Amino acid sequence: MGIITANKASLTREHMRACNITDESNVYVVGLEDCKEWRKIFDEPDNPFDMEAVSAEILGAVEKGFKEHPNTAVIVLECTDLPPYAKQIREKFGVPVFDINSMIGYMAMSVGQIRLYE
Repeated sequence: MGIITANKASLTREHMRACNITDESNVYVVGLEDCKEWRKIFDEPDNPFDMEAVSAEILGAVEKGFKEHPNTAVIVLECTDLPPYAKQIREKFGVPVFDINSMIGYMAMSVGQIRLYE
């Protein structure tokens, strides 16, 4: 499983352990902290940024993860700014992509707020 996050250093071992993710869990993390256009969203929020460049940087980071971990079977988008890119990632890499929106949907289904089969 690959986890994509805004800043890899902010997702610590303590966070992982709190989720029962250990070194043996076969999970890796890719951070976007070196993506120049992506950083503008946080560092220069009042200035324009190139959405196509941001998309390319995110897809490039995911691709890097796949190159380093070719057996990747699923991607988790940790950052709440990443769900808009889930479809592009899913289509380009052909794996399930989970994020805060999919988690909320699953929770809503589990408590009966969304009914798929009625």
